[in-house]
Amino acid sequence: MDRMQRLQRKWILIGLILWLTETVMAQTQTETVNDSILLQEVVVQGARVVNKADGKWIFPTNRQKESSPNTFSLLGKLTLPHIKVDEVQHTLSAPELLGDVQVRVDGILAEKDDLLSLDMQNVDHVEYISNPGVRYGQDVGFVINIVTRRAESGWLTGADLTQTVTAMNGSYNLFAKWNQGKSEWTAGYALSQHDLYGFRFEEKATYQMSNGDVWQMGQNDLSRRMNVVSHHLQLKYNIADSNRYVAQVELSGELKRTPHDDILRVVQQNELLHEVTITSDDRSASPVLDLYGYYRFPRHQSLTANVVGTFIHGDYTYLYKGIGGDDYHYSILGDTWLLNSEVIYENVLRPFTWLMGCQYRQSFLCNNYDGDVLTTDRVRSNNEYLFSELKGRWGRLSYVAGLGLDRQEYLQHTYWMVSPKLTLSYLLGEKWKFRYNLTLTHKKPRPSKISEAMVRTNEMEFTAGNPSLKPTRRLEQQAQLSFQHQAFHAELSALYRRNTHVDMMKIVRGYNGDRECFITTYANQKGCHMLLIDENTTWDLVPDKLSLMLNGSLFRSFNYGDDYQHHYTSWMGGFDVVAYLKNLTLKGHADNGWRFLEGEHQGRQGGAYYISASYHTKNLTVSVFWQHFLNSCVTPDQSVLLNQWVWKKQLWTSSDYANMLTLNLTWRLSKGRKAKHMEKTMNLREYDDGMIKHDDAGK
Repeated sequence: MDRMQRLQRKWILIGLILWLTETVMAQTQTETVNDSILLQEVVVQGARVVNKADGKWIFPTNRQKESSPNTFSLLGKLTLPHIKVDEVQHTLSAPELLGDVQVRVDGILAEKDDLLSLDMQNVDHVEYISNPGVRYGQDVGFVINIVTRRAESGWLTGADLTQTVTAMNGSYNLFAKWNQGKSEWTAGYALSQHDLYGFRFEEKATYQMSNGDVWQMGQNDLSRRMNVVSHHLQLKYNIADSNRYVAQVELSGELKRTPHDDILRVVQQNELLHEVTITSDDRSASPVLDLYGYYRFPRHQSLTANVVGTFIHGDYTYLYKGIGGDDYHYSILGDTWLLNSEVIYENVLRPFTWLMGCQYRQSFLCNNYDGDVLTTDRVRSNNEYLFSELKGRWGRLSYVAGLGLDRQEYLQHTYWMVSPKLTLSYLLGEKWKFRYNLTLTHKKPRPSKISEAMVRTNEMEFTAGNPSLKPTRRLEQQAQLSFQHQAFHAELSALYRRNTHVDMMKIVRGYNGDRECFITTYANQKGCHMLLIDENTTWDLVPDKLSLMLNGSLFRSFNYGDDYQHHYTSWMGGFDVVAYLKNLTLKGHADNGWRFLEGEHQGRQGGAYYISASYHTKNLTVSVFWQHFLNSCVTPDQSVLLNQWVWKKQLWTSSDYANMLTLNLTWRLSKGRKAKHMEKTMNLREYDDGMIKHDDAGK
């Protein structure tokens, strides 16, 4: 039956592509393409993708912007390498091994509200930075900067409403903007609610005891309810003269609660079956104040400053009703204070641009554990980061050279780290370009990894932090060859990364009273290296009518722990096809998911496939998404633990995301809006509260 379903889905996708091609060809008329882009290096006729030293610029066509109700829809059509766009959940992500994704609008970090309220007709181009410079700091793998034209007058109001028909899953966003002269006022409110019953967890595990016995354990969810509700409010004022100054004040806040995460689970220990219940309640509140200023001096000089203050209050409870009255309960009540600030001086000289700056970040968290976990985490962290960067062009060679000096202080430890970075880009004629990137960085452990708390995962396992963890050293080299010819763009890249003295998961034996158990903690171990070769192609088969995007990757990992060696090879790939038929846009997507091995954890994300249709009028866009069609259950994630004492296979499934049908309605109403360019550059927000929650155990 599964094989028949896979064949049906395969032929439906093939049939969709053939039908789109035939329909588009039939409607294609002779049109004049007038997309000339003036570059510093060369003028490319008809090009929508422009290669830069640290990434590329993409200029969306008018048809792409008109058919996109929001930013997520537009980015989904551009198909950025390694970036996964979920147009239903309104999220952007990349494989965790490759780093975080920062999304900005005119240089400033953007939240979901900003992306949903953005007027697509004011988008000029998208800057995709795949090799962020030293000024972006640590753990940043990709930067997506959406450059717009600022409105000088008029107002805009609208709503973006998403509701799944086949499950209780929805988000509802309201927004309004008012421009008058140099001032802009923005207000937004978002409500997100998910009440899902279809998630299931399955696990098979074997434990090698110290006396030689083998203990077998299995877990299967009989039922689960997961209810999440969040409210987000945003108020912002901006005053700007694009040739002289920008000043902005933003106040935002989020209230989030998971009142129900209730699980009924069957646990098998050797030949015995038992039922257990697991319940948790998670609440958080987080106000944020963001102050920004920019001033341009004569002779191409500028000064930028940003200060962000964040407070996070969290309240988490967890109850495990175990076997034979062996209950386990703990709660966390905690507060986190974060202060991030940055100052950057930039001087545009000839033939290069020089910038220097400093970042100061201070955080303090206090998490009080109660119940079966009695401890208090008090972690104060200070971080000073000085950086300087030089970028320019010499003939056909473009370069970006930077150096960062990082001083990190946490848990009575002080670390000094130097982070150099070099990017070279060489034009091989008008169509070919070669780029080489070399980066040395350091990655500080997450707050939960250095916690002093230890919490129980199940009858056999505990999870504990390690306050003595040190930063990971990372050396990264990447070579890329790209080809651009009018409506065809292709690139081939090879990335090799060496992580040494890396903080990886480690399992040790211990005792809970007189009972032997296994403790998952973290330790700096020998190395975790990877090689990633990938190819990405974008081809406008018929300009403004039919586009095809293809990607494929080869991943090879090399893991060296204190007592193991693991090597792994995987292949990934996918495609997108988009057709524009007057006011109707059709899209098909399919991929086989991300597969990796890090340390002793082998993971595999489930493949995704969907088709969508979007109909656009002047002020209204109605979209339909059909995900994982002709399937009764999907597997979003699965993993295997390859430890010498603990072997474990885990599987997460969901019937909510199978055969999932979702509607999206976007409505906008505006009057008297005229636009010009605007830019702002900062990213200083954080959201990590440092708590060890049950879902974090073992990660």
